Amino acid sequence: MIEPVLFGDSHVATYMRAARANGVSTINGSPLGGARLYNEPFFEIADGQMRFTSAETSQNFVLFRQRTKIDDLIQCRGRLIVSMGLAAAPFYGDRQWQSRYYGALPCGGRQFVSSAVIEQMISDAQKPVLDFYKAGLDHGLIVASIAGPPPQRRHRAVEWLGCDAVFDLEARFEAPVRQYLAERGCPIIAPADVVDGDGFLREEYWGPDWAHANEKYGTLVIETVLKFVGERQPSPVGA
Repeated sequence: MIEPVLFGDSHVATYMRAARANGVSTINGSPLGGARLYNEPFFEIADGQMRFTSAETSQNFVLFRQRTKIDDLIQCRGRLIVSMGLAAAPFYGDRQWQSRYYGALPCGGRQFVSSAVIEQMISDAQKPVLDFYKAGLDHGLIVASIAGPPPQRRHRAVEWLGCDAVFDLEARFEAPVRQYLAERGCPIIAPADVVDGDGFLREEYWGPDWAHANEKYGTLVIETVLKFVGERQPSPVGA
């Protein structure tokens, strides 16, 4: 029975708060920082250690070490569960979409962005994430990934672009990571039954902003992680 370690973007903070609130002590972890930290190279593996090379990720990993008592991710072989590259809200929520558009011609004279340009933007943003997954899988660290929360109906991008475009940009942004993980046989963990009839995150799971879910959603993620690793608590999480 593995004792999983959650690692990655800011959603991990929500999941770990939920774990602590529900008395789950068999899951360790801490975030490395927000999704935008991973749009540029942020790590290297040298001398048998994984080092975080940007100023912010390096500083944040010090906090990770303090909170988890794990000195190096290499120690997490066979038990690392990563939340990274599958939370598209910062991409479709970027303020560029206030003045730009793609697809059908909208009113308002916004600047057109071609599909090819969008694909290149996504490729550039996701390359460091894919590099991290490759390194983690090659070294036997990563056992699964966690999907980010679905879009919220109140998200500002819904007003700027419309529902269909938000879901399209979400799918495009996540596609390179989902495809790579599928090719490597790495599962993606996601709680079931959390969206409304239109595919938006149900309001009961909305967090403090339009990008994050709340601890109620986090509890569902923790339950799903426990199920994935085969852990069975004496009573259901949150009972």
